[in-house]
Parts: sequence; C-alpha cells; structure tokens
Amino acid sequence: MDMNALTKLLTEKKADFEILNHDKPIYTLSDASLYFDVAYAVPNLILNTDKGFYSLLISGSRGRADLDSLKEILHCSSVTLANKKQVMDQTGYKPGELPLIGLSIPYVFDRLLLQHPFVYGGLGNPLSTLKINPYDLKKLIQPIAEI
Repeated sequence: MDMNALTKLLTEKKADFEILNHDKPIYTLSDASLYFDVAYAVPNLILNTDKGFYSLLISGSRGRADLDSLKEILHCSSVTLANKKQVMDQTGYKPGELPLIGLSIPYVFDRLLLQHPFVYGGLGNPLSTLKINPYDLKKLIQPIAEI
C-alpha cells in the first residue's frame, strides 16, 4: 500500500493519526529513541509458524516476544521469527521497514499498546513514521489473536 492509499484509508476510517517525517531513518528501537519514547513504539515482527506467517505488532515496552506463549495462542507447534528472506517474500518489505497497516498476512496484536494515547510504527519507508491511536490501529488491522 503506497502512502496516498494509506492516508486515504486512515482518513476514510476516521483514524486519529499523523504521519511524521524525519531526517534519519528508523530501522531499530534504538533509532526510534531519537524521535520518541520507545515504550510507545510498535515493532512489527513477522512470525513463521507451522500454520503460516503472521504479523506481530508488539509493544516496545514489552521487551521480547514470548514465542512459547504464541504457540498456544496461535495453536501452532512451532513459532520462530522469520528470517530476512522470508520477511521479504511474505511482505515485500525489508525487516525494519515493515508498515503497521496493509500487510496481507494475519495480525496478532499486543494489548499493552492500548495503554498509550498514541503509538508509533512503520509506514514502509524508514524516513516516515505513523503516529496513531492504538484503538484505531487495532480496528484497522482486525487481529486474529491478541497477546
């Protein structure tokens, strides 16, 4: 989904959002810390399971994803983080450049995100960040599971 289509979707859905542009690219939480509190960041992790791939939107304040609990939540026997090639093949994006919205794989949503008035995540371009109300984000991605 390009920037115009994304902006149109967010506007049509009456999402509370802002697109932020910055001079330095954001690929990691460390990069993001130059622009906002990483507790509000939403890393998008691609999970590889025996049932397919999933996008995990996880709170920056959570720390690491608990892959064992994700096995139970997703009813899978194996869950790993996708490698760089798998991320590219499944999403068309490089790791670190994944957008929060618009992927064609199912989403898993971290409820910790709902503690914040806004959260920050990728738009598919490392020089732009989406600031969005987490309830609007959840409504837009329609997660199949939550942690």
